Amino acid sequence: MSLSNIVTGAAPLGISTVNARAPGLNAYSAETTVPLASFQLKAQTYCTSLPPHQNINPLGRMEYIQGGVTDWKAMLLSAEGIFTKKGRLDIAVANAAVADVEPCLEHSGANFLKVGDDTIIGTHILDINVNGALYTAQAAGRQTLKHGIKGSIILVASISAYIANPGLNSTAYDASKAAVFQMGRSLTSKLGMGGIRVNSASPEFTIPTMFMGPDPDPLTSGLDNIRLDS
Repeated sequence: MSLSNIVTGAAPLGISTVNARAPGLNAYSAETTVPLASFQLKAQTYCTSLPPHQNINPLGRMEYIQGGVTDWKAMLLSAEGIFTKKGRLDIAVANAAVADVEPCLEHSGANFLKVGDDTIIGTHILDINVNGALYTAQAAGRQTLKHGIKGSIILVASISAYIANPGLNSTAYDASKAAVFQMGRSLTSKLGMGGIRVNSASPEFTIPTMFMGPDPDPLTSGLDNIRLDS
């Protein structure tokens, strides 16, 4: 049986990578900060260049969809479009996220809600990390329930949902991932009776492209101080 899945997010996921700094369903993770149009072109080129995977499913393919995880209606339409095209939607991975490195006492209300130059990439940390996860789950859940599919929703939280991250200024990110973790528990109790499995995953740390600037020391020095067993 061929499965139809949707993945959002910035972290590398095997050959499928999605960049969330341009908040959407982009099957590519850029190495440098470039305009959104460039993300889209590279994503499309990358996806169409992938050969079939003979060991898994020679008919399988990865497709690029440009959309916004912070746009509720757009997410609903994206999931509906996938079902219309593929005839099913089995697995949704809500992985889109951004992070911040800013002292907690220096966060203004606006800084807590956004990261970077909002006029360029429009990345709001709570909007993408929390709302984006919910909208992805809603979009997939509606389609699977509507068509009687026993689907699976995976919310990518973080180890930062559980530990204090001493030495790493990531309060807004930590709070957002704790929200995603609890969201998964809540959705499980609501959607399980409909045959939809909801799980959350809490990976350890990676260094995403959003931190790969000329001076990554604030991140790497903070990671050195974190006890993963705390």
